[in-house]
Amino acid sequence: MEFIDDTMTISRERAESIAREVVRRKLDISWGFGSRVDLVTEDMLRLFKRAGCIMFYMGIESGSERIINALQKGISMDQVKSAITCAKKAKIETMGTFIIGSPWETWDDVVRTINFAKSCGIDYAQFTVMTPYPGTVAYEIARSEGLLEESDWAKFTTLHPVMRTRYLSREQLAKLVSDAYRSFYFRGRFMLKMVQKGRLKWITPVVKHYVLKRKYA
Repeated sequence: MEFIDDTMTISRERAESIAREVVRRKLDISWGFGSRVDLVTEDMLRLFKRAGCIMFYMGIESGSERIINALQKGISMDQVKSAITCAKKAKIETMGTFIIGSPWETWDDVVRTINFAKSCGIDYAQFTVMTPYPGTVAYEIARSEGLLEESDWAKFTTLHPVMRTRYLSREQLAKLVSDAYRSFYFRGRFMLKMVQKGRLKWITPVVKHYVLKRKYA
């Protein structure tokens, strides 16, 4: 089960009231939620855990402070690490989501993101490519700077690079996304954790799908 809400904890009162009601009714459910790292607290996550929460999806976007600032994300790496620590204390697993391919991104920026994903303590990671949908600032930048290289809307899926950056081609972005998945999931430490949790059978096919079979470009 998942609560479908762009930022579930934007209203702390509402989010906590939902969790308290689940506890009050003694509902036997497991669920996950997504939110910003600066909109959670340890007490809130402990309450969520009592209500059956097992996963916190957090939008980190980049491991480069320069790119975080360019995206106007409004968070810091310290806030990311603090949210992860709070989740660990509450015994809730975390998935960090990252976007590769913003207009200002260099190869080094992406490498910083991959390294941060591996070192920050998240349990799982999702890497997608920046997809500039019409009506967004990203789309206007991509179009005005000639970065948009795809007109087939069916490929605007966040999995297929449709634009380049000022410094990286679509082919390079495709390679970096594949490298990110391989680097994060094909680690001995991660595999050992999956074995201990009995999850290796289901995580391996998913990773192979992204790393070995999916064509991004």
